[in-house]
Amino acid sequence: MDSLNLSKNNQVKNAGVLFFAKLPRKFILQTQMTLIAFKGTDRVHIYDRKDIQDDLLTQFNEAMIFLQKHLNVRSEIKGVNRKDIYEIPLEALREAVANAIIHRDYSVYGTSLMVEVNDDSVVISNPGGLPFDLNKNKIGTVSIRRNELIADMFARMDKAERVGTGFKRIKDILEKVKLPFPEIESDTFCRVAFKRPVKFRGSEKTVEKTVEKTVEKTVEKILSLIKE
Repeated sequence: MDSLNLSKNNQVKNAGVLFFAKLPRKFILQTQMTLIAFKGTDRVHIYDRKDIQDDLLTQFNEAMIFLQKHLNVRSEIKGVNRKDIYEIPLEALREAVANAIIHRDYSVYGTSLMVEVNDDSVVISNPGGLPFDLNKNKIGTVSIRRNELIADMFARMDKAERVGTGFKRIKDILEKVKLPFPEIESDTFCRVAFKRPVKFRGSEKTVEKTVEKTVEKTVEKILSLIKE
């Protein structure tokens, strides 16, 4: 892990623990991710919940599987090909989840990174407000990373860009499908709230069959990085 800057003098750094320990929470308590699906919009009636205490890659993949499970999707058939179109583009949600993991303040005890699905929104919130008092109006124009090593690993795994263009990519992706930019709030947490479009209500719900293959490919990539 020395080549990845995740260890020094045979001592594993915190970022190394977060990526490679079987149970990171055993060493760093405040690493949990909580996935919740609510019935309605008042955040009272929970009908699905999952607490993830695994490594950061597993957290990322589990969050995406959960979102695909609870979001509406429609299919388009072109010739012999079928394309699943989610109510909120998965590419935008991937950027938001990766950004939350990268910018989480891992020093705040008793907290979880939250991914919430409500009837009218998807909210992703991470402990720690915008870094260095960054004004939310400048999001997408300034690149500041709270956790440089985590950001570097996500870039190596093709989950995020090193240059910090996540919110700019989210904006571009949503504009293409005429969806509004998510609402951003920042205090002790940073919350990114995507509105769910009404036109998708009642659509088929499914989980992409490619998820397992994507996870396998990502694991293979991270193992190859260690061997370098």
